[in-house]
Amino acid sequence: MNPLAPYLGIAKIIAVLAFAVGLLWTGRHYGAQGVQAEWDKEKREEAEMALAKEREIRRAFDTVTTNNRKEKERAKITINSLRSDVRNGTERLSVTIKSRRDGDAGTGTGEERAELLPDVSDQFLQGVGEANQAMRERNECIDKYNSIRGLIH
Repeated sequence: MNPLAPYLGIAKIIAVLAFAVGLLWTGRHYGAQGVQAEWDKEKREEAEMALAKEREIRRAFDTVTTNNRKEKERAKITINSLRSDVRNGTERLSVTIKSRRDGDAGTGTGEERAELLPDVSDQFLQGVGEANQAMRERNECIDKYNSIRGLIH
């Protein structure tokens, strides 16, 4: 009988256990790397999709801004031209007023036109221009919201 026989059996068991632990560790290590690689890939794809969506939203936002800027400029030019014409006397503004002389006689409509003074007309048109500008800015905000909402949903 071999005096090392009991130790050889234990050595074989230890070798088999060491081999099994090594296999488990290797599988877990490479499996974890695979899972991590999948997660990293998914994160990259999500980030790329988010960046693409952000670029699309930015383009829509810039398109609305550019179009509205052009519209505001055209409106400003129109108002300024009209104000210039009023100051030069080539255009006149008037308002409808109720006439008291025809009210009792029943011979007319009871309405007349009153022409505004050039200074008053200019101030009126300035106010119209400012109101127009404010309304266009509000509409631009709404247009931006709607275009972005359409892209997000």
